[in-house]
Amino acid sequence: MKLSKSRKSSTFKFSGNTVEVGSRIGTGNNGDVHKVKGNSGLVVKLARGYRGSGRFATEDEWDMVVGFGQAAIRDEAKFIVQNRMTRFSMFKPTKVIYKKHSDTGQNYIGIVRPKLTPIMDYKVSRKSRLPKVTISQLRHIRSQIIKLSREGIVFYDGIQVGFDKHKKPIIYDAGGMYKSSSIERAFRMNEQSWREFLDYINVGDVPPELETLFE
Repeated sequence: MKLSKSRKSSTFKFSGNTVEVGSRIGTGNNGDVHKVKGNSGLVVKLARGYRGSGRFATEDEWDMVVGFGQAAIRDEAKFIVQNRMTRFSMFKPTKVIYKKHSDTGQNYIGIVRPKLTPIMDYKVSRKSRLPKVTISQLRHIRSQIIKLSREGIVFYDGIQVGFDKHKKPIIYDAGGMYKSSSIERAFRMNEQSWREFLDYINVGDVPPELETLFE
């Protein structure tokens, strides 16, 4: 099957509305984050096969890059919806968007969410440049992670949090999350993620009671 190397439009649709994709501002294992043209308060996460300006991955890249990334983003969107994650205060409402690829007939899927400022970085050398996290904010984040753990939610790919424009901490990536039937397992897995999270955020001395999820 021959795939087009480019498309003329970068407009995606959801629920009768449209989103025009802007320049790329971030990248991850499965997806890239792009600006939303005309709305500086939103971003859209797309599989890495999207090249911007309406261009999609070439035929050689499609199965490996787009197929894998699309599956991951589809799973992330499904997890958010099926588990009603927006009932938790650290999850902002998201919208699933799509654009039908004219050559494959498949929907090219993305997730629209509010634009956030990440508060963690796995490169310790950049930690001082991150927004400062107060103990009050850290206490709130911990309480929400405990609440999610009690629901069996596992942060398999780490705890990824950012600040919205009101400095409220929000979970911005649900990729890799899953729901375990074991609350004990959820706490055990998330305890490790929490300790890693503390290592990679810009925070002062952490009170002993906030160093662990266990009470």
